[in-house]
Amino acid sequence: MANFRLSLPNTTGFCRLRAFLDNAADTNRSAWASLDLSLGTVVSLTATPDVGDDKNTITAKRAKLHFTRTGNPTNSLTVSFLLPTSGLASPVDNRNLIATYGLVGNGDYSLIATGGASLGTINPGGTSTLTIPAGSAEAIVDIAPKADNLTEANVVRVILNPDSGYAIGAASTADVYIYDGPYWSLYPLGATLNFDPNADPLETTAYAINNATTPRIAGVLSNLVTCFTTFGTAGAWWSGSYTEPSGILASSSICSGTNLYYSGYNRIPFSEDDSGVMVGWQLPSGSGVYRAFRGSSNGSTVTLPSINGISTYGAGANAINPNGTFTVGYSFNGTTNRPVYWGSSGNATDLGEIGNTTRSGAAYGINFSNVVVGIYEQTFGPVSNKITAVQGFRTVANSTLPASIQSSSGDVLLAPLSYTNILTVPLSVNSLGVAVGYYLVDSRTPLAAFWLARSTGTTNSTALDAGIWQNPVTLVPDAKSEALSINDGNWAVGWSGSGVTVQRAVLARGLGSSMIDLNDRHFLYGASGWTLQSAVGINSKNWIIGNGINGFYSRGFVLVPRVPGQ
Repeated sequence: MANFRLSLPNTTGFCRLRAFLDNAADTNRSAWASLDLSLGTVVSLTATPDVGDDKNTITAKRAKLHFTRTGNPTNSLTVSFLLPTSGLASPVDNRNLIATYGLVGNGDYSLIATGGASLGTINPGGTSTLTIPAGSAEAIVDIAPKADNLTEANVVRVILNPDSGYAIGAASTADVYIYDGPYWSLYPLGATLNFDPNADPLETTAYAINNATTPRIAGVLSNLVTCFTTFGTAGAWWSGSYTEPSGILASSSICSGTNLYYSGYNRIPFSEDDSGVMVGWQLPSGSGVYRAFRGSSNGSTVTLPSINGISTYGAGANAINPNGTFTVGYSFNGTTNRPVYWGSSGNATDLGEIGNTTRSGAAYGINFSNVVVGIYEQTFGPVSNKITAVQGFRTVANSTLPASIQSSSGDVLLAPLSYTNILTVPLSVNSLGVAVGYYLVDSRTPLAAFWLARSTGTTNSTALDAGIWQNPVTLVPDAKSEALSINDGNWAVGWSGSGVTVQRAVLARGLGSSMIDLNDRHFLYGASGWTLQSAVGINSKNWIIGNGINGFYSRGFVLVPRVPGQ
């Protein structure tokens, strides 16, 4: 045991005693003990927690600065501190990460004193003050972030300034990371209906979302079983709660008892209008021929007829416009599949070229104004050297699409100028007439594209690249991408990756904007354990649906925009 006596009259601050081993092997004095002794008034600064979220702005969830003092707390004590305006750079792009004080303009946060403490004038970059009240050894200051819809990374840095009335303790600088909270919260499209006697979770797939006040999502349940444990699928929809389907599109329940198993149609809803009417494909038992269907629930679902009403012809519905007046898809005409629409009469109307019924195609999207997009076999070039290629089209329900000489209501959607006569596939069109999809660079390489709203009198529209995701650190881009859906704000979603089986869900917030990876935790809350592979739909409220892997199972998901306090 060692005894020490210190005589330090009229001294403030703290004294640090360190004891080292007197050992030849301890050449760098790495083994030591330390003791800090306060001398007079010592002020220290810490933060708990050291992360704030600007979507969690309620008081209980704010990060807090703790100004603590030692010595006699009888009198109040004014503490000086600094809020730097620079000095911390992003390692990626050298951007200044220091948060801006204030709640207006470019401001990121404010300071709020609590528990009797009081703040003086806040002077970013200069001297600011805080008064610890008499009788208190600690003053707590809340960091209140500004609620916004930006996704940034900011750091509030607070540094104690020296003063003649106190000494600065060992903890003199606090950094609080203001995580401008994820824009969306992730919810899985769940199904725990105990349909599987082997206790395997049901797998879910999302296909469509509407613009209702409480958006409704249409998709599919997989791993359903009959009494004979044969696996199957059934359409479903979720509304308000995502843990269980609100309804199931299945022909009947064929088992009794505690477990209710569904069988029958393999029914897939691909689109949904704003009133909840779904359209899609179904495969009736024993039929072998797909049928188009339309309905808001299993009980109201009806079969949409094929071209000419011939019952042996197959058909499929791909989209319904938001107001439910038209449905588009394909129908077999005895020779090939044709792009069609179904109107109020219920009959399938051919959208293809009049007088030529041998060219194939399909319609994939339709908007409020009944503008339709899809694919169709086009013929190009002189009579002596004609080339036929499947390319995108944009037209209007109740009109036709000639192959090379365009009607006044339609146009061909071509690839970028550097590519000619190759496959283009528009999949979605918004109320402005902007279409998104992809084109093929070669037979295996799709690249996301968009086509601006058609100009009056034009005979075709040339694609603009919607891009591919690029790693922000290595700058290495993906190889392939597809844009699958667009909303009226020109936000487009889809996937990007090295191939169809290796994908990431992506979003472009505006035409031509860089794609962001929706797996980035800067954008998502509640995504632990997920790999988001593809975003398949986005509505006017910026709700996004898609599909990915959660654990070992395929799952649909919905991303709901967060609001302050959630």
